[in-house]
Amino acid sequence: MHTCPVCGQLGISSWAKFRSGTLIPAVCKRCGAKSFTSPLINGLFGVVTNFGFLYSAWVAFTQWSWLPLIIFVVVLVVLELMIIKFAPLVQRRT
Repeated sequence: MHTCPVCGQLGISSWAKFRSGTLIPAVCKRCGAKSFTSPLINGLFGVVTNFGFLYSAWVAFTQWSWLPLIIFVVVLVVLELMIIKFAPLVQRRT
């Protein structure tokens, strides 16, 4: 469980935080407030993901190896777990 930015209690599950965004916010089970992971962090994660995939696909193609794609998936999972653990939630303004 993660701390709600509105009430300060543990009311947001890891799954809700993982899938939260500006269109589908995470809802606190304690106070009902809507929040999502910082848009800056989500944007940076999207850029890193896109360029990381393109680079690993290029290396895999030129080296005839699956290893760069496997490494990419492992790094992607680790980055997502770090975002779930450390990225702050911000309150959705309505």
